[in-house]
Amino acid sequence: MTGLRLTVVCPTEIKGFQRLLGEFSDDGVAVIGASTDSFYSHQAWFADREIFPREITHPVLADTSHSVSRAFGVLKEDDGIAYRATVVVDPNGVVRSLAINDINVGRSPAGKEQSTLIWLRASGAHEALSVSRTIDV
Repeated sequence: MTGLRLTVVCPTEIKGFQRLLGEFSDDGVAVIGASTDSFYSHQAWFADREIFPREITHPVLADTSHSVSRAFGVLKEDDGIAYRATVVVDPNGVVRSLAINDINVGRSPAGKEQSTLIWLRASGAHEALSVSRTIDV
C-alpha cells in the first residue's frame, strides 16, 4: 500500500513491482497495489508518461473508503492515508508477511520488490500457497 500518490517514492515502487511482474507471475503470485487516492487520481497519474513511461498492468486499488488499509492495520487514521506496506496474503486470506514503513520513509526501489520475491521463494510460500497475493499498500 502507498500513501498519497504525489510523492516520488510511490511511482518508484510501483514501477519496481511492474518490472518484476513476470517473475511474480511465474511463481503464481498476483501483485495488487492499493492507495488511498481515488480511481480518477490513479487514472490521471498512470496516464502521465513522464512519471510512468510504460503502462502499469497490475491492478492498483483506490482505497478511498480505507477499508483495505484499515483491514491490514496500516491506515494512519488521523491523516486518512496508508503507511507504506507490503502484505503477502495466501489464497485463504491469511497474512503470511507484513512489512510497514512510515509514510515519509522511502523503500529501496530496486530492493524491496526483489526482497519480497526472494522471501516468497525462500519461504516456499509461492509453491505452498499456490496463488498468493502480494498487496503493496
